[in-house]
Amino acid sequence: MKLLEKLQKKKTKMQEQIHRGRVKTEQIRAKKLRKRKERTKSLEPGTIRYGLANRQDVGGLMHDALERRRNKRKDDKKH
Repeated sequence: MKLLEKLQKKKTKMQEQIHRGRVKTEQIRAKKLRKRKERTKSLEPGTIRYGLANRQDVGGLMHDALERRRNKRKDDKKH
């Protein structure tokens, strides 16, 4: 019985360690996602970094860039 008890303790100890590792990994993953969202908030549509962050296709990125440049020209003409 002594050996069986030792094995049970070792098993529960290892299961607890695995659980703690999974929780820690999940926390790190959530932190990375929050950080990524904060960075993308400051990006403007039509920039390459914005397109990469939002997994935009090339056509959509070019369309956004064209719109951004048009709006910038209009704003420059107003002033």
